[in-house]
Amino acid sequence: MRKLIALLAPVLSAAALGLAPAAAQAEEYGRWYHGNGKPLAAGVAVPVTLEGRLAFYYFDGLIRETCSVSGAGSVENPSEGAGTSEITAVEIHHCTLEAQAEIKEEFKKGPGKVELAASKLPWHGHLVLFGAYDEIEGVGLTTEIEGKSEEVTGTLRPLVGPHYLQFGLPEESGYDFEDDVLESEELGFVLVIGHLRVDGPSGSRITVFFP
Repeated sequence: MRKLIALLAPVLSAAALGLAPAAAQAEEYGRWYHGNGKPLAAGVAVPVTLEGRLAFYYFDGLIRETCSVSGAGSVENPSEGAGTSEITAVEIHHCTLEAQAEIKEEFKKGPGKVELAASKLPWHGHLVLFGAYDEIEGVGLTTEIEGKSEEVTGTLRPLVGPHYLQFGLPEESGYDFEDDVLESEELGFVLVIGHLRVDGPSGSRITVFFP
């Protein structure tokens, strides 16, 4: 896994955060807000859509598959505590596959692509670390290589920004990089990096502030 981190570090950049004023950091959890600064009503699930590009790194980072990803779900503020999320639908499409230089010749003779599909839906999350991250548990992806299926599972903790989820951050950001991976017996660690836009009803912005 350390090799994977070293391999990918040059392509990552630290994210800038402006999630909440310092005076509001008394509580160790975050709540979902509209982009206009008003909190979502407690106990009401607000529908959201997801759209963007994610890269999936296989075999210790030697193979990267970049895909368009779209999805749907909801976010909600319970009556007390951290905001929650639910992802009910995920579509992965228009993927391209690349290999690192040291295995390109071997790779040309191998599979032309890895089929990817979401599994174990719905995925459930909750805001952690002062609401900076949405910890999404029970994530599953089904991969198919040369007719052989394999499921990778785990927990993802994307950074929550104004209007987006950012997957995969370097260690300098203070984020526990090694926890943001999925895992399977055949593929080992599968790292997910990328950016998904989060839209509320009628394209409204959804973000996080502290209570």
